[in-house]
Amino acid sequence: MRAYLALCVFGLACATAKPVPLPPDPATLPPLPPSSLSAVLAHRGELDLTDDQVRLLQRLDDHLQDENAAIQAEAKKEPPPEKRKREEPTPRADDSQFNPPSGMGMGMGGRGGGRHSGAQQSKSIAPTPTPSDKSVEERLDDNDTEAYENAERSVLTKAQTERAREIAEKYREELFDRREMVRKRAAAEAANK
Repeated sequence: MRAYLALCVFGLACATAKPVPLPPDPATLPPLPPSSLSAVLAHRGELDLTDDQVRLLQRLDDHLQDENAAIQAEAKKEPPPEKRKREEPTPRADDSQFNPPSGMGMGMGGRGGGRHSGAQQSKSIAPTPTPSDKSVEERLDDNDTEAYENAERSVLTKAQTERAREIAEKYREELFDRREMVRKRAAAEAANK
C-alpha cells in the first residue's frame, strides 16, 4: 500500500498543468476592411451606388483614415491615459503655477481681482475629460461611427441606408470579434509561459 501511495504522490508531483488552448490567430483570417465606410464601398454594386456617391464615400473614408493615422501616431508618442493622469501635477490653491497673483493674466484684475478664495479657483481649473482620455481603440471607433453617420446623412439615399447600416454593423461585429480573439490569445499565451 505504501508503494502505491508513493507512486501516486510521485505521479502527481510530475504532472504539469495543461496548457491553455490558444484561440485562432486573427492574422490567419481574411483581412477586414479598414472602416465601416470601406465595408460599404465593397458592396457598391449591391447598394447600387452612383459614381458620385462612390467618390464622396471614398473622400469621407480617406479623411477618416487620415484622422485615424494621426490618432495612432499621437498614441505612440504619449503614455497611456492611466499613466498620464498619475504624472500630471494636481492643482492646489497655494500653488503659484496654477494661482497667479492678482493682476496677472485674465485682463483687468486677474482672476476676479483676488476676490475668490483658493478653493474656488482650484475648482475652476479642474481637468475636464478630453478625447485623449479615451483609449485609442475607443477614439478610432468613435471616428468610424461619426464618419459612417455622416455618410448616411449626406451621401446615401433612404433606400440604401438600411442595407448599408447592416453592412456597417456586420463589419463592426467582426472587428470586435477579432479584437477579442487577440485579447484571448494574448492571455492564453501569457498563461502558458
